[in-house]
Amino acid sequence: MTNGDSPRGSILIVDDIPDTVELLRDWLENHNFKTWGVTSSLQVLQLAEDQKPDLILLDVMMPKVDGIETCRRLKANPKTASIPVILVTAKNPSDARSEGMMAGAVDYITKPINLHDLVRRIETALASTPQSPVDVQRLLEEVAHSAMTILQCTMVWMLALDNEDQTLKSRILVTNSGSRSEMDFLLAAGEGQSTPRFDLQDTHNPFCTTLITRQMIANLAAERLTEWVSTRSLAQAARNLRVGYLTIVPLTAAGKTSGVMVLGTPQPQNTEVRAQQILASLGSQAAIALDYSRLIVNLTQRENEMQREQSFREMILDTMSDGLAVIDSKGFIRYVNRRLLRMT
Repeated sequence: MTNGDSPRGSILIVDDIPDTVELLRDWLENHNFKTWGVTSSLQVLQLAEDQKPDLILLDVMMPKVDGIETCRRLKANPKTASIPVILVTAKNPSDARSEGMMAGAVDYITKPINLHDLVRRIETALASTPQSPVDVQRLLEEVAHSAMTILQCTMVWMLALDNEDQTLKSRILVTNSGSRSEMDFLLAAGEGQSTPRFDLQDTHNPFCTTLITRQMIANLAAERLTEWVSTRSLAQAARNLRVGYLTIVPLTAAGKTSGVMVLGTPQPQNTEVRAQQILASLGSQAAIALDYSRLIVNLTQRENEMQREQSFREMILDTMSDGLAVIDSKGFIRYVNRRLLRMT
């Protein structure tokens, strides 16, 4: 650190290459960060618990226990769960982001590391504490744009499973035609509603069929959408986006299907083995994001229910005629009702 300047934060650097650890330590200390460095992921868990760094910079490709698993273990420990983790990876950015999200990381950086960008990312992560929820919408957009670039699509449309309503619900649409055309497409698909949805009981609907069977439908001619009542309005909407063929991919991860991804192209899509592998990878990333989103919603609902139950119990206790105190197993007073407060 620069002499006389107080540290901007403390950072634990984890990489199995000692030279990389030293390079990052020198760079960050020159930018007034306090640092520790280790070359084994097994050292991280104890050091993080003992030193309580403000942030952990963690390489993914570590021997014995990789960075993803190490991040999961950090987040599973109440003593280290609140420490933000930035993953450093040489993998595909979309893959890294989806895996890192599920492990609890706040950001990812790809190798070779841009040192100026590293400082900016660290500053952003430290300013965001306590950790904010992962931006699932942004992740889905990244997957969609990756699909458009790699597979040369003109449209990527993702529909998510709504378990409560038993429908497929439009979640995100990305095209190269602009936002006005996208809104026109969604209004046509939803017959006037901006968020189209399809009933899972409609087994003739190709989107629902893909979800239920988990089988990809490749190069479905857009004109065939007129064959089914629930998709007739889509035929013209697809033509307006210059979409002649649709490939419908199930979004599956960990044995669960969370929705479908619809790829639109002017000409039939390449369905060779490599293309199918890319589709499966992108579909898995989107499925992970959708599962995470659903988990956050469920946890929020449960927390709200618990708060309502707690408020109701306190109201009952406060209206009792006798004074009451709740004491835990260690002898600490956890709750005192109003009657007892008035008595004392």
